[in-house]
Amino acid sequence: MKNPDRFSAIRFVTRFGYAIPWLGALSILLAGFWLASQHDVSAWSYLAIPAALLAYALLRLLVEVVDLVAETLLPR
Repeated sequence: MKNPDRFSAIRFVTRFGYAIPWLGALSILLAGFWLASQHDVSAWSYLAIPAALLAYALLRLLVEVVDLVAETLLPR
């Protein structure tokens, strides 16, 4: 019996992986700007920029690892 939804998360990442780091970084950046506007503390906006860059780099790394696993281990 074959499972058609096997490895669905990996297939999703290989198909839409280019957008995941951008969406993650943008969401952190927008959350930082929203916090800065709600609490009148500009430090949130200053912290949001490096946090968004770090999130982009980490998510890009994770997408590349999943792509590598998909290319080497998953059947076509």
